[in-house]
Amino acid sequence: MEEQVELINNRIKENSSRVVIQTLRSDQQLLEQLLEEIEKPTRSPSGRRKLANAEVS
Repeated sequence: MEEQVELINNRIKENSSRVVIQTLRSDQQLLEQLLEEIEKPTRSPSGRRKLANAEVS
């Protein structure tokens, strides 16, 4: 019984770690996309609005 509890706890820890890693990768991709968006030339008024909105959120 104790071994089963330990196995279950280990699985929970592994799954939690995977979720954290996936979340961090997803966040990194979103941040990279945002950075690309910010670095684009902002000649048009809509481009400036996008930049302003990106900085606010």
